Amino acid sequence: MKVILSVAIVVLFLGGLDSRQFGRKSAIYRSRGPNLRAVEVVLGSPNMRFFTECHSSYKRSLSSPALLLSRQATASSYFDQMCWKSVNQEICGKPTSVKFECADGYEKIQGQPGCTGLKALRNLLATSEELGLSWVTSLVRDAGLTAVLETAGAFTLFAPADGALTAQQLATINRTDSMPFLLRHLVNKRILSSEFDAADVVQTLYGNHHIRLNRYANGALTVNCVRIISPDRQGSNGVIHVIDRALSLTDSSSQTIYDVIAGEENFSVFSSLIDTAEMKDELTTEGLFTVFLPTNVALKQLSSTILKFLETNHAAAKAFVQNHITKAFQCSAAIGGPSTQTTLAGDSLDMTCTADGTIYIGEGIITTPDILASNGVVHAVSAAMIPDNVKSVVENSEGLGLAYFRQLLDSAFLESALGNQGPYTLFVPTDEAFKALGVHFLELLKKDKSQLRRVLLYHMLGGQLNTYNMIDDQLAPCLDGQSNLRLQVFRKSSRGFSYAIEHANILKSDIISRNGVVHIIDKVLIPIKENIMDVLAKPDFSKFSQMVYAGGPQLVNAMRASHATTLFLPTDEAFQHLPNSVVEKLLASPKDAAKVVQNHMLLNIMLIEECLENVKYRIENMLQEPLEIAANDGTVYVNNAAIEIARSDHMTKNGVIHVIDKVLMPDI
Repeated sequence: MKVILSVAIVVLFLGGLDSRQFGRKSAIYRSRGPNLRAVEVVLGSPNMRFFTECHSSYKRSLSSPALLLSRQATASSYFDQMCWKSVNQEICGKPTSVKFECADGYEKIQGQPGCTGLKALRNLLATSEELGLSWVTSLVRDAGLTAVLETAGAFTLFAPADGALTAQQLATINRTDSMPFLLRHLVNKRILSSEFDAADVVQTLYGNHHIRLNRYANGALTVNCVRIISPDRQGSNGVIHVIDRALSLTDSSSQTIYDVIAGEENFSVFSSLIDTAEMKDELTTEGLFTVFLPTNVALKQLSSTILKFLETNHAAAKAFVQNHITKAFQCSAAIGGPSTQTTLAGDSLDMTCTADGTIYIGEGIITTPDILASNGVVHAVSAAMIPDNVKSVVENSEGLGLAYFRQLLDSAFLESALGNQGPYTLFVPTDEAFKALGVHFLELLKKDKSQLRRVLLYHMLGGQLNTYNMIDDQLAPCLDGQSNLRLQVFRKSSRGFSYAIEHANILKSDIISRNGVVHIIDKVLIPIKENIMDVLAKPDFSKFSQMVYAGGPQLVNAMRASHATTLFLPTDEAFQHLPNSVVEKLLASPKDAAKVVQNHMLLNIMLIEECLENVKYRIENMLQEPLEIAANDGTVYVNNAAIEIARSDHMTKNGVIHVIDKVLMPDI
């Protein structure tokens, strides 16, 4: 998701450093002198400021003054280790600079480094005049609050900077309205920015009106989501925080999030989904939530199928609503670049910003920011964020970046059926898996629509099959109407199980959709035509084939009938390591020949690709004798025979074949 904000640079008389050089310039920072504050800013927007809390100061001792960096830390590496971490380096896609200004209460003395002049504390009205807040100062006098701000206190004044109000705002705040306006910006105690917290709500001097103070990890400071551009300007009877616009006179901060949404006509569709999801109580309770709320216009962009599904399915509506809510208080002014939050549905919500003033949330933008509520904040957005379980299996395939599979579905005219019917189980290969087949094969597949449909349907099952329902060596009939898929369950590590379909590993499983489930696999499944006996008919395996037939018709029929056999298949060259007399003797005895064959076979599927390095597997063969399989330095062995990796994991209709370089002789 992208959030785009406009950002600017404050031109301060002490100059600056590019933040990309900031960590390497601590010595330069110290040489500038004491009592400086570092502020991160961006070219073009003087009101976009992020406060690093990196200060320099003198701590006097009996011997000599020692220059320290912020909060009396004595380590000379403090700036590199701590302040550098607090610098964003880029805000809304634009590089930042770090500028230095005098810390509050200090001023520059000509000819001396840093800010060594200690300024006397003055009352809030005088401090306001000194800061150049002429509009606020004039308003205080017109409202008859001069004596209050000169002698009473202590107060905190959130003062809009000169030029921060639009002509329309100025028109609404006429002289008769100045008293309530000012009282909404005044708190009856001193509050420094270091005391701000997301849960900090304080009452102003205007009746029961409250404001929320926030400090963010990136250094942004806000009051009711209005950006503070100059904090902690202290006076003898309080403190002033300069803000970049006036606080709203008509905010909804006394209402809950549910009330705010229910009371806005343009939010009526989302409001009805909250009711369907039975989330009214959750959104009226105490807490801190941010709702990125798609407007009616945004929701009407969804298909009628999705909207109907949401309106009639409690679980889907709840997942949808939760996917637009985070358990935090996120003001738009505090978004300075790419970031991620977790929604109540457990999904990641991406945000980013650019320098043109647009804020992106997912695929949409914030159209109306910072609608305050007593238990959070609402931002209207232009596009909905649809969770997986509301999408169809086809939509999830596309949304997961599996573009090639989606294109082939279109070519085979399967998209409509998979989008509207079901349930289905889809095993979807990655784009890389399709590319591994080669351009020539894919072009042939596209031209032969009948074969294309069969290949695609070979990746699909009727019904919903989740991994927690899978059984090892289970056969599942696929939608091509001719084939079964074999499911593999195996122990990948001490942390749990892994799963495979034929010889393809499931990379990401159980992506629940409104009409089924999607599993992402690492190989394309091609319908298999040959069985084990077909492979044995090839010239390189004639000796083992002779051994099978020598074992008698019962053995031959068993090898043709099985569906989940693993065969370690020795080549004719492997038999040459045995004396001819031994081979002839084995072929002359059906019992001994059968034992040789069965000594090479397992009664389940084992994929060599799944063997872990330096792990030994002991598995019983058809003779109920253990075979030891181990992977060492890239080579996989079964007993003393090496498996040819290039000819391993060869899938057939009734099993898998691994070619080996030695004959595994049983006790005869």
